[in-house]
Amino acid sequence: MKQNYERSSPLLNEWHNLLFEQWSAQDKSMIVPMIYPEPNVNSLLFVGINPSYNAQHIRRVLQGSRFADSLMTNNDVDNFFRFDILTIRSKISDFQEIQRLHHDSLRYFDRHRQTAQLLNMPWEQADLFQLRQSVQHEFTQLITQLEQREFAADQIRLFFELLVIQAPRIIIAANGEVTRFFTKRSKLLNRLFSQFTVESTDTPNVIVVHYKTLKVPVVLSSQFTHYMSNQKREFRIQQEVDLIKTILKDDLT
Repeated sequence: MKQNYERSSPLLNEWHNLLFEQWSAQDKSMIVPMIYPEPNVNSLLFVGINPSYNAQHIRRVLQGSRFADSLMTNNDVDNFFRFDILTIRSKISDFQEIQRLHHDSLRYFDRHRQTAQLLNMPWEQADLFQLRQSVQHEFTQLITQLEQREFAADQIRLFFELLVIQAPRIIIAANGEVTRFFTKRSKLLNRLFSQFTVESTDTPNVIVVHYKTLKVPVVLSSQFTHYMSNQKREFRIQQEVDLIKTILKDDLT
């Protein structure tokens, strides 16, 4: 495959190297962790728990792309996404391009794209953990195992280092557990990592998170489900948009 998508900055390259070191030292997942494209700074940043993995969904996203012919079957995708420390660095640009294709067309990101379009702002996404797992209770069981707590804590620490690189204008907590984490009310996550500070604001459902040199407002939101009616979904998106406009007007950033 031709690998000419984009060049990562030295900071993002260093971040990926730290991620790969973590992956080489663990034995719970042989799937390539989330690899991030070079971010648009001052973006809306939607933060979730962890990326999912579904070979069929990936193939659907890649239809019509330069990857379609070589990743035609689920087995092709599984092989391509199998982590190998000897080859992963040579495939970074491919995974970055694949992630941008997800950014632009994956149905799960419809809410992200619509919110950003209404605000005329670029958007990015990130996860607290980079381990790809679609079954949420299995993921929760993994990170709560005593022998995995150091790995899980290192994952969240690495997420905050990614935040410094992404330098978002505003963070949107994409589900209830992330909201509880940023407000330090998550029994599951805050015992793993809490080395950040939280500042309250006069705006309901908005806090400001501080980490090292980073200071960024966080919109405390909740998960959008496939079962949500279109009317409720549109109402929730408009609520989010109005709240972000208030943040920008009040210059909480």
